[in-house]
Amino acid sequence: MKGCRGFSEDEIARLAGWFEARGRLRDRALLFLGVNTGYRISELLSLRRRDVLVDGRLVDEITMRRGARKGKRSGHALPLNAQAKRGLAPWLLELQRRGLDAPGSPLFASRKGAGAITRWTAWYILHHTARRLGMSGTIGTHSMRKTFGRRGYEATGHDVAATQGLLGHARMASTFSYLAGLREGDLRRIVMEMGQETWRPHGSEKGNA
Repeated sequence: MKGCRGFSEDEIARLAGWFEARGRLRDRALLFLGVNTGYRISELLSLRRRDVLVDGRLVDEITMRRGARKGKRSGHALPLNAQAKRGLAPWLLELQRRGLDAPGSPLFASRKGAGAITRWTAWYILHHTARRLGMSGTIGTHSMRKTFGRRGYEATGHDVAATQGLLGHARMASTFSYLAGLREGDLRRIVMEMGQETWRPHGSEKGNA
Protein backbone atom coordinates (compact mmCIF):
# COMPACT_ATOMS: atom_id res chain seq x y z
CA MET A 1 0.00 0.00 0.00
CA LYS A 2 1.46 3.33 -1.08
CA GLY A 3 2.38 5.52 1.86
CA CYS A 4 1.73 2.78 4.37
CA ARG A 5 3.87 3.05 7.51
CA GLY A 6 5.44 0.33 9.63
CA PHE A 7 4.76 -0.52 13.27
CA SER A 8 6.92 0.37 16.24
CA GLU A 9 7.90 -2.40 18.66
CA ASP A 10 5.41 -1.05 21.19
CA GLU A 11 2.64 -1.14 18.59
CA ILE A 12 3.45 -4.75 17.68
CA ALA A 13 3.19 -5.70 21.35
CA ARG A 14 -0.12 -3.86 21.75
CA LEU A 15 -1.64 -5.43 18.63
CA ALA A 16 -0.47 -8.92 19.63
CA GLY A 17 -1.78 -8.46 23.16
CA TRP A 18 -5.17 -7.33 21.89
CA PHE A 19 -5.46 -10.34 19.58
CA GLU A 20 -4.32 -12.77 22.27
CA ALA A 21 -6.72 -11.42 24.90
CA ARG A 22 -9.62 -12.09 22.54
CA GLY A 23 -8.49 -15.53 21.44
CA ARG A 24 -7.72 -14.33 17.93
CA LEU A 25 -4.75 -16.64 17.47
CA ARG A 26 -4.88 -16.54 13.68
CA ASP A 27 -4.58 -12.76 13.58
CA ARG A 28 -1.72 -12.81 16.10
CA ALA A 29 0.06 -15.47 14.04
CA LEU A 30 -0.37 -13.42 10.86
CA LEU A 31 1.06 -10.33 12.57
CA PHE A 32 4.09 -12.13 13.99
CA LEU A 33 4.83 -13.95 10.74
CA GLY A 34 4.42 -10.78 8.69
CA VAL A 35 6.73 -8.56 10.74
CA ASN A 36 9.37 -11.31 11.02
CA THR A 37 9.54 -12.46 7.39
CA GLY A 38 8.57 -9.41 5.35
CA TYR A 39 6.49 -11.49 2.99
CA ARG A 40 3.77 -9.63 1.09
CA ILE A 41 0.20 -10.28 2.13
CA SER A 42 -0.54 -12.30 -1.03
CA GLU A 43 2.48 -14.48 -0.22
CA LEU A 44 1.47 -14.95 3.42
CA LEU A 45 -2.08 -15.94 2.46
CA SER A 46 -0.77 -18.48 -0.06
CA LEU A 47 0.95 -20.47 2.70
CA ARG A 48 -0.27 -23.95 3.55
CA ARG A 49 0.07 -25.83 6.80
CA ARG A 50 2.77 -28.03 5.27
CA ASP A 51 4.90 -24.96 4.59
CA VAL A 52 5.46 -24.37 8.30
CA LEU A 53 4.88 -27.77 9.91
CA VAL A 54 6.72 -30.96 8.92
CA ASP A 55 6.44 -34.24 10.85
CA GLY A 56 4.66 -32.43 13.65
CA ARG A 57 7.40 -29.84 14.13
CA LEU A 58 7.68 -26.20 13.14
CA VAL A 59 10.22 -25.71 10.37
CA ASP A 60 13.31 -23.60 11.02
CA GLU A 61 13.19 -22.04 7.57
CA ILE A 62 10.28 -21.13 5.36
CA THR A 63 10.51 -20.95 1.58
CA MET A 64 7.93 -19.07 -0.44
CA ARG A 65 6.93 -20.98 -3.55
CA ARG A 66 7.93 -19.37 -6.83
CA GLY A 67 4.36 -19.07 -8.12
CA ALA A 68 3.28 -17.16 -5.01
CA ARG A 69 5.98 -14.47 -5.28
CA LYS A 70 5.63 -11.10 -6.97
CA GLY A 71 6.75 -11.31 -10.58
CA LYS A 72 6.91 -15.13 -10.25
CA ARG A 73 10.49 -14.81 -9.02
CA SER A 74 12.28 -17.79 -7.52
CA GLY A 75 11.52 -18.84 -3.97
CA HIS A 76 12.73 -16.61 -1.16
CA ALA A 77 13.81 -18.55 1.95
CA LEU A 78 13.94 -17.01 5.40
CA PRO A 79 14.41 -18.52 8.87
CA LEU A 80 11.54 -18.56 11.33
CA ASN A 81 12.70 -16.73 14.42
CA ALA A 82 11.42 -17.20 17.97
CA GLN A 83 8.68 -14.56 17.73
CA ALA A 84 7.32 -15.99 14.48
CA LYS A 85 7.23 -19.48 15.99
CA ARG A 86 5.58 -18.16 19.14
CA GLY A 87 2.77 -16.81 17.02
CA LEU A 88 2.39 -19.91 14.86
CA ALA A 89 2.49 -22.66 17.50
CA PRO A 90 -0.84 -21.96 19.28
CA TRP A 91 -2.60 -21.24 15.99
CA LEU A 92 -1.51 -24.58 14.52
CA LEU A 93 -2.90 -26.32 17.60
CA GLU A 94 -6.17 -24.46 17.10
CA LEU A 95 -6.32 -25.58 13.46
CA GLN A 96 -5.83 -29.15 14.64
CA ARG A 97 -8.63 -28.76 17.18
CA ARG A 98 -10.93 -27.52 14.42
CA GLY A 99 -10.03 -30.40 12.12
CA LEU A 100 -8.37 -28.06 9.63
CA ASP A 101 -4.95 -29.66 9.93
CA ALA A 102 -4.59 -31.34 6.53
CA PRO A 103 -1.10 -30.60 5.14
CA GLY A 104 -2.53 -28.76 2.15
CA SER A 105 -5.04 -26.67 4.09
CA PRO A 106 -4.58 -22.87 4.20
CA LEU A 107 -2.45 -21.64 7.06
CA PHE A 108 -4.63 -18.59 7.59
CA ALA A 109 -8.00 -20.26 7.22
CA SER A 110 -11.21 -18.28 7.07
CA ARG A 111 -13.83 -18.84 9.76
CA LYS A 112 -16.50 -18.94 7.04
CA GLY A 113 -15.14 -21.71 4.85
CA ALA A 114 -12.27 -23.96 3.85
CA GLY A 115 -10.26 -21.28 2.06
CA ALA A 116 -7.83 -18.67 3.31
CA ILE A 117 -8.94 -15.23 4.43
CA THR A 118 -8.92 -12.61 1.71
CA ARG A 119 -6.46 -9.74 1.38
CA TRP A 120 -9.30 -7.33 2.20
CA THR A 121 -10.10 -9.24 5.40
CA ALA A 122 -6.44 -9.15 6.44
CA TRP A 123 -6.33 -5.40 5.75
CA TYR A 124 -9.53 -4.82 7.73
CA ILE A 125 -8.20 -6.78 10.72
CA LEU A 126 -4.96 -4.81 10.96
CA HIS A 127 -6.30 -1.41 9.99
CA HIS A 128 -9.31 -1.36 12.28
CA THR A 129 -7.55 -2.97 15.22
CA ALA A 130 -4.80 -0.36 14.95
CA ARG A 131 -7.42 2.39 14.85
CA ARG A 132 -9.19 0.89 17.87
CA LEU A 133 -5.89 1.06 19.75
CA GLY A 134 -5.38 4.71 18.82
CA MET A 135 -2.66 4.26 16.21
CA SER A 136 -2.47 7.00 13.61
CA GLY A 137 -1.10 7.16 10.08
CA THR A 138 -1.75 4.93 7.08
CA ILE A 139 -1.85 1.36 8.35
CA GLY A 140 -2.59 -1.81 6.42
CA THR A 141 -1.17 -5.20 5.57
CA HIS A 142 1.95 -3.66 4.02
CA SER A 143 2.74 -2.20 7.44
CA MET A 144 4.06 -5.65 8.36
CA ARG A 145 6.54 -5.66 5.47
CA LYS A 146 7.58 -2.09 6.22
CA THR A 147 8.20 -3.15 9.82
CA PHE A 148 10.40 -6.01 8.67
CA GLY A 149 12.35 -3.59 6.50
CA ARG A 150 12.94 -1.28 9.46
CA ARG A 151 13.99 -4.15 11.71
CA GLY A 152 16.38 -5.46 9.08
CA TYR A 153 17.82 -2.01 8.43
CA GLU A 154 18.51 -1.50 12.14
CA ALA A 155 19.82 -5.04 12.72
CA THR A 156 22.32 -4.74 9.85
CA GLY A 157 23.71 -1.47 11.13
CA HIS A 158 21.84 0.53 8.47
CA ASP A 159 23.21 -1.56 5.58
CA VAL A 160 20.91 -0.85 2.63
CA ALA A 161 22.34 -3.66 0.46
CA ALA A 162 21.78 -6.24 3.21
CA THR A 163 18.26 -4.91 3.78
CA GLN A 164 17.60 -5.26 0.04
CA GLY A 165 18.52 -8.93 0.30
CA LEU A 166 16.26 -9.47 3.29
CA LEU A 167 13.31 -7.89 1.50
CA GLY A 168 14.03 -9.75 -1.73
CA HIS A 169 13.93 -6.57 -3.79
CA ALA A 170 15.23 -6.87 -7.35
CA ARG A 171 16.23 -3.19 -7.38
CA MET A 172 17.93 -1.17 -4.66
CA ALA A 173 15.70 1.78 -5.58
CA SER A 174 12.77 -0.15 -4.14
CA THR A 175 14.62 -0.59 -0.86
CA PHE A 176 15.49 3.11 -0.74
CA SER A 177 11.79 3.95 -1.13
CA TYR A 178 11.01 1.71 1.85
CA LEU A 179 13.67 3.37 3.97
CA ALA A 180 13.03 6.98 2.98
CA GLY A 181 11.45 7.78 6.34
CA LEU A 182 14.15 5.91 8.25
CA ARG A 183 16.92 7.75 6.44
CA GLU A 184 15.29 11.06 7.37
CA GLY A 185 15.05 9.85 10.95
CA ASP A 186 18.75 8.99 10.93
CA LEU A 187 19.59 12.51 9.81
CA ARG A 188 17.51 13.97 12.62
CA ARG A 189 19.17 11.69 15.16
CA ILE A 190 22.65 12.60 13.94
CA VAL A 191 21.94 16.33 14.11
CA MET A 192 20.58 16.00 17.64
CA GLU A 193 23.59 13.96 18.76
CA MET A 194 25.92 16.61 17.32
CA GLY A 195 24.42 19.11 19.74
CA GLN A 196 24.86 17.00 22.86
CA GLU A 197 28.42 18.06 23.67
CA THR A 198 28.89 19.70 27.07
CA TRP A 199 27.65 23.28 26.99
CA ARG A 200 29.33 25.96 29.05
CA PRO A 201 28.21 29.56 29.51
CA HIS A 202 30.11 32.14 27.48
CA GLY A 203 33.20 33.29 29.33
CA SER A 204 33.50 30.14 31.46
CA GLU A 205 36.29 28.62 29.34
CA LYS A 206 39.68 28.36 30.97
CA GLY A 207 41.67 31.52 30.45
CA ASN A 208 38.58 33.51 29.53
CA ALA A 209 37.79 34.83 33.01
